[in-house]
Amino acid sequence: MLRSIFKFLASLQLALLLLAVIIVATAIGTVYESDFSAEVARKHIYNAWWFNAWMAMLCINLFCVAAIRYPWKPHQTGFVITHAGIIIMLIGGMIDRQWGMEGFIPLTRGEPPTDVVELHEQEVLVRVDGGKDVAATTVVNKAILGPNDFKLPIKSPTPDVKVEIIDKFPPLAQLVLQGPQMGRHEFWVFLNDTLPLGPAMLQFREGMPPAPQPPKMAPRRERHFVFAKHDTPIAKAVIGEMVGAHAKLEVDPAGEKPMIHLDILGKHFDIDVKSNIEKSLPLEGLADWRFYIVGYYPNFRMQEGVPGNLDDKPENPAVFFELNGPLVAVGEEGEEQSGRRRANNFLTLYLGNDGKLRYFMKSRSKGESAGELELNKPVPAWGAPGTEFVVQQFIPQGLTELAMKNAPEIKGLAPKRMEERNPGLLFRVTVGSESKNVWLHEMRAKDFEMRKVEVGGKTVELAMPRRFIEMPFKVALEKFYAPKVEGENVGNTFTSFESTLSFQDKLPKNAPPGSNEPFKQLDIVRLKEDSAVLKEMGAGRALIKEPNTFICAITDISDTHLTLDFADRATFKVPLNEVVEYKRHTHKISMNRPTVYPYTWYAPWLGTSFKFSQAGHDPDMPDYSGVQVLRDPGWMPKWVGSLMICFGIFTMFYLKPYFQGRREIKKAELESGNKDVKAESGKKAKRAEKATV
Repeated sequence: MLRSIFKFLASLQLALLLLAVIIVATAIGTVYESDFSAEVARKHIYNAWWFNAWMAMLCINLFCVAAIRYPWKPHQTGFVITHAGIIIMLIGGMIDRQWGMEGFIPLTRGEPPTDVVELHEQEVLVRVDGGKDVAATTVVNKAILGPNDFKLPIKSPTPDVKVEIIDKFPPLAQLVLQGPQMGRHEFWVFLNDTLPLGPAMLQFREGMPPAPQPPKMAPRRERHFVFAKHDTPIAKAVIGEMVGAHAKLEVDPAGEKPMIHLDILGKHFDIDVKSNIEKSLPLEGLADWRFYIVGYYPNFRMQEGVPGNLDDKPENPAVFFELNGPLVAVGEEGEEQSGRRRANNFLTLYLGNDGKLRYFMKSRSKGESAGELELNKPVPAWGAPGTEFVVQQFIPQGLTELAMKNAPEIKGLAPKRMEERNPGLLFRVTVGSESKNVWLHEMRAKDFEMRKVEVGGKTVELAMPRRFIEMPFKVALEKFYAPKVEGENVGNTFTSFESTLSFQDKLPKNAPPGSNEPFKQLDIVRLKEDSAVLKEMGAGRALIKEPNTFICAITDISDTHLTLDFADRATFKVPLNEVVEYKRHTHKISMNRPTVYPYTWYAPWLGTSFKFSQAGHDPDMPDYSGVQVLRDPGWMPKWVGSLMICFGIFTMFYLKPYFQGRREIKKAELESGNKDVKAESGKKAKRAEKATV
């Protein structure tokens, strides 16, 4: 019975079946990774229990195939080495999956060193009524695709509080902004989204809108420069909008009686300039409008940015005056309402705890307003006359199912828009008969806040931070460099990404209290005492006792120069012929050029070190660098197994004929020996026959 089982485990039929299933599973996993994400492929294929069992069965089959042929013959050497290499390589992969780590560190220049590596997993944390017990459930947000994945049970510290996943998309609203002058514009906005709309901003937030505040009022003000020799005046609205006033300066040849002819709001005024300088004149027939001459300049010249006179000759007459009108709304602190200082227009949708939509709108011209929204009911908006917005659809939950069915309700919502949402999950919290939906977005590993929800008379706190591990050392970003493609100063096209990292060892656990933590491992550069760059670099950056020695980060080394970067962001290029010596402790990483820390001769073999690779960059944050962190304890068996496979194949194809040749030569020798014996016997027989004759 055992012999039959052993033969089956070593059979070629089992091997072909195992390989066929693994090939199909790997192909499906590749499709999953291409269409969805690596997390989906790991969840459904590579980390599935059946795939692990199949790989273990393959190892057993390979072992039995080799063991059943024991004792091995010389010509089976390559066969045994190859099978042993495959088994060792598979064991290395299993070690990696069990004890390996792949994470991410967001680093920003100037921030203190960190030892936190964020993983590609999240934890749903639940706490009830401020208790000490916090229930944690590990989830992989990117691996959740549809309703079947929502069935993951979420742990709760108390049995009367139930938390469940109901969607992977946040609530969604379809908003249309339209008007006779601007046309029709449609927007899909997710909860916690912010969309720029040119001079305005569209947001979608949770909670209740603030109460509208009455706008601050100030008199309308316009400033005008008019010139006698130019028909085009210079005008500017300081507060409020321009009303289309037109002024003309008329000056007699002697310059004795300059006159301003003003047309405003259908009225005409003739104003003597010299007799009304620095006087506030009411404009008859225009309530709350006044005219004020700031200055008259017979020979106008700008002097250091201030209007002035070259002399008193009327060669270039000009008048500077202001128009003050009725009260208009101004900004939050009375700032000017024109140009770059104009207050922003924005519209914010609010989703209340009662599930209703509300809005808060701020308009430069109409002030603030708020109210409750109804579907397909227009609300006046900022902008040109007749502009309005309307919420046509609101999908509080179930968007995942609608997207899978390609439902007409979300027609026009591009897949890219759905992928650009803030990552998170929509939960339902139930206490007794009361339930509330809560959207939790993915948060940083340590810098997160629990969100409080009042349900069924209990206060439930929830959060979904990324899982993390702490390294035995710390890392910091000393400089990030991302040069753009030559000639493309605008845009996100970069030639490379380079980060200079410094490391800092942590105190051992048995260190005595009050011990000082080691310093960051920066570079040390010692220059010649007569170096021309010492004065430029400054004595304040050098060591006190060694004025020609500097602690900094060497960010570039060329054939002629060292580039030094300091904590105050100063950068210097030092000729190599002026450098006595330098010791480099920082590590430079770039695309396809990782670094390892801590580095020892045995670290790669035992997987005790961490590998740091350049992984990402934000064009809007020049001091930010995304660094991938990898720990690979199965590196040695994987490489040893790979080398054994290569050597085994080489042996089977190139050395097997040698083993077979030795056997054939020996057989030939035996056969040759037998022929010689027969020949000698024949000769003796013939000699005997002759003697008898």
